[in-house]
Amino acid sequence: MILHIYTENFIPQVDMNGITKFLIEWKEKLSRFIEHAELGENDYDISSSRYIHTSGAETYRPLAEIVEELDVIEAEAKAADKALRRILEKIEV
Repeated sequence: MILHIYTENFIPQVDMNGITKFLIEWKEKLSRFIEHAELGENDYDISSSRYIHTSGAETYRPLAEIVEELDVIEAEAKAADKALRRILEKIEV
């Protein structure tokens, strides 16, 4: 949604429609309710960037941790493969 900046506390109908649509289609990561006290703590600044933080919202595991886990899984798979081969050799398949 693009909201134009206007003086005199006026919001044109086109922007009002966008705001209404945004509220109806509420998206948790893009909006939130704030308490009046929090608004006061921020000097009544209603800039969305002060209250909504979309960057970094997703957390990702460090790549090194993922590679380490894959190494463990691969070692377990190799061990399971060896055990299966020993069983198959015993029953001569």
